[in-house]
Amino acid sequence: MNHKGLALVEEVLLSYTPPLLSFALRPSKHQKTAARLLTHIHFLQAVITKHCLDFAARELHCLQAVQCSRIAEDAVLEAASLMYLAYTYIYCAPLRPAQAIETFLSALPLLTQEKSLLLSDIYIGLADAYALCKKEKKALESVVLAHKYLPAQPEQDNSFLYAGCSAQVLHQYEGKMYIDLAANGVNHAYYQRAWEIFAQSMKMDAISDRSVNETLLYQAEAACGLKDLDLYIDSLRKGVQTAHELGSQQRYRHAYEIHQRIPEKWQNEPKLQKLTQELFGRKKGEIRHG
Repeated sequence: MNHKGLALVEEVLLSYTPPLLSFALRPSKHQKTAARLLTHIHFLQAVITKHCLDFAARELHCLQAVQCSRIAEDAVLEAASLMYLAYTYIYCAPLRPAQAIETFLSALPLLTQEKSLLLSDIYIGLADAYALCKKEKKALESVVLAHKYLPAQPEQDNSFLYAGCSAQVLHQYEGKMYIDLAANGVNHAYYQRAWEIFAQSMKMDAISDRSVNETLLYQAEAACGLKDLDLYIDSLRKGVQTAHELGSQQRYRHAYEIHQRIPEKWQNEPKLQKLTQELFGRKKGEIRHG
């Protein structure tokens, strides 16, 4: 993704899928291996379809990953597949946080309760799902567990290739949880806590430019909640500029959705009107999929 190669990746994956599927669907010594590889293919397809804003296709790939992981009889891959599916319910419209909670919880018994990148990733997703459902206590408990189970060296964890929840990403997701708690009326002070978490996240080594971009957009969302116009303008401008550099339609759409929720009293601010023209005055067609 850092080199804008999603289309090429999808082309390669499609060439491998039919032969692997034929092995995965009939008993043989190769069946489980083929099913395991297909699970990874569906993980990648889930990433691609999300960035192309095809949320129905993402959900389908996640469901197919669950099926393939069960054929492979691989509990860890099944937990990862359920995690991907659950994240679909909290990041892709229409949001279904209650369904996400159920799905995240179904993944937990498949894993041992020891430090694991996958376990940490599930708990931080669970925290945000609880926040969206206004379950403050459970959200905060889940964040604690996400930090508890994060390995000291995440990149050496066996699940790093498909559960890239580094310390920086963990902070990013934690900040999003605080935004969702505040936005759902639990406690407005959580906007400030979110801003502080994002500031910490920006000081950490990021696993990708996309991760930095996502943090910038969440900072804009937190600044909007704090009613700080200058912070909002600075964060959103940087977020949209990096979205353009990445060629990411998903990030651009996220920025536009944030901008649609600005306080009414900001509408007539000259510098905000200038920002709107600067960032969103161009045609949407100029934003590439990515």
